[in-house]
Amino acid sequence: MKNPRPVRAVLVLGATLLLVACSQLVDLRPVEIDVQLREAAADLQAGVRVRVVGATDATATYFGNVRPVPVLGPRLEVTLGAARLDLMPVVDVVPLLVPGATCAPGTSNLTASNAAAGAAWVERFEVRDAQDVVLGTARAATDLAAATAGRPTVDGDRVAAYVYVDRPVRLTGVCSDGALNVLTNVDLALGWNLVAATQDSATILSLDVLDRPGALPWYLVASD
Repeated sequence: MKNPRPVRAVLVLGATLLLVACSQLVDLRPVEIDVQLREAAADLQAGVRVRVVGATDATATYFGNVRPVPVLGPRLEVTLGAARLDLMPVVDVVPLLVPGATCAPGTSNLTASNAAAGAAWVERFEVRDAQDVVLGTARAATDLAAATAGRPTVDGDRVAAYVYVDRPVRLTGVCSDGALNVLTNVDLALGWNLVAATQDSATILSLDVLDRPGALPWYLVASD
């Protein structure tokens, strides 16, 4: 009778490799965004166009919808798939999340655990009517004022955006331009991450990763 141990070892190894592969597939699954959209007409039914930007202005577009829901009001429903991988260095994500921030080499010590990682970010969620006219932009923020500004404006304000990285990355250090300091100590997982910028004081903002799409309210900011 043959020794069954080698066979068992092969089976265990195969099962382990399968679990690893499955975990990678789980990481690469699209992110489903399903949240109540505030400051919008309760009967709003429209399409959503999501513009994702990468390196050298490479772009991708995803689609979703806004549909009326009894009592709750309209819901924003979008699926974000995998982004392009030949994108921007992950260290460039900070000034994108905090408009106006400049990571000046002389005053910053921002570092990434893997500076070769590719990253993309969602520039905007455009809500459009049946004639494809832009009605407004959906944004995750603490309140409508912060959502309208597109960045924190007073202490305690928080505004979030989706960032995609093609491998896990840890961002640490301070992005500083001498006037504004953005503190980073975040772990970006492979795939989509909802990253929030919080204003701690007039000169200090901090970044953190939110655990779910509904961690912040989503507002429809009307077009000008």
